[in-house]
Amino acid sequence: MTFNMKYKVTEDLLPIVKKGRRQGIKNNGIRFSVLHDVGNDGHNKRTGKKEGTTARGNVSYYRNTPNVQASAQVFIDDKEILVCIPLNEKAWHVLYNVTSDNQIYGDDANDISIGVELCYYPEDKARTLESYKKYIWFNAWLAYEYKLNPHTSFIGHHKLDPKRKVDPMNALKILGKTYEQLLQDIVDEYMECITGIKEENTTKPVIKKEEVKLYKPSSSAVKQDTLAVLKQLEQGDKGLNEKWRLQLLNDELSESDAIGLLYTAINRGLLSK
Repeated sequence: MTFNMKYKVTEDLLPIVKKGRRQGIKNNGIRFSVLHDVGNDGHNKRTGKKEGTTARGNVSYYRNTPNVQASAQVFIDDKEILVCIPLNEKAWHVLYNVTSDNQIYGDDANDISIGVELCYYPEDKARTLESYKKYIWFNAWLAYEYKLNPHTSFIGHHKLDPKRKVDPMNALKILGKTYEQLLQDIVDEYMECITGIKEENTTKPVIKKEEVKLYKPSSSAVKQDTLAVLKQLEQGDKGLNEKWRLQLLNDELSESDAIGLLYTAINRGLLSK
């Protein structure tokens, strides 16, 4: 199986600086990708326009501020895909005190994921769309290159750290896209690049959220307990698929699936008490 290399991936690596943006520390492999946007509309005080920023501009900013422990491996704009930290090294793109990454993927994002930043242009939708095309392609390529599940291996920064972050929604709003569409676009791009056929043409239509009754825990504590139980039930040869926990975290788990999971766990002997 081959992958359609539509775009060139360019390296412009940062210098290694102890306790800085690039520390040269190897990661523990790549199990997922965190979807970011740069969060900078590039407001020009002289013209009053929101001009956005470029991949090279962001990497240059990193280069000029090397001692800051905040970074991502990749920046993508309408012109290029730019890697500034090798993909086998850690970047500092999700706070370690955030626990959602551990609950879903079993470890801290900085240790087992790639941080991919999307550049956007508030006053230029066409340019933002070109950036977006490269963005979904690169993430699809990550799934191919690192043998990731394209359905479950991508998550927005806003899902991991909802109290502080909104990315990648800044860019998606310009395009009129939802977060769910972004995830589906990555899957479609993956399928198209390995087969030439979009998955949407070969699978059943996705059921919209509003067409099903979602599982709604009565409190955040109950939700966290449910996540913890699902995590435990994933262990062993007969364990549950991690996608159910991911759906719950994204508020996409249906009530009927939640009930079905309970019966599946009982039938497989996964419940000890």
